[in-house]
Amino acid sequence: MQYSDLICIGSVYSEKDIKTERDVALKFKVIQDPSSKLTHEYSVYWHISGLRGIPKVYWHGKEGPYCVLVLDRLGSSFEAIVRTPRLDSGAVFTYTMQMVYLILKFMHLCFMLKLIQAFDPSVDT
Repeated sequence: MQYSDLICIGSVYSEKDIKTERDVALKFKVIQDPSSKLTHEYSVYWHISGLRGIPKVYWHGKEGPYCVLVLDRLGSSFEAIVRTPRLDSGAVFTYTMQMVYLILKFMHLCFMLKLIQAFDPSVDT
């Protein structure tokens, strides 16, 4: 399945972790340059980890010609949900509130990182 988002375009596969039996998603991106977009995506996930609705990242690294990201597998994609013939107002409200919550939390984290940098310029965002 091809997966496209704002940060990285790659291939995503659904697998099961053989040690923990946990369902995970494997995201592969062919390495085209040293500063991989998947590495940036990992960094974004790391900074916002712990927020409700954000998948936990288990591993990131190189495997052959690919950059790989292993993270929690989520439920149905937003696109699949929107394609359903009918969305009731409760579902729309729930999705809207989750998106607002994530945006506000992300803005708060960005503000905190900038505040920390103001006092300690050696901190890298």
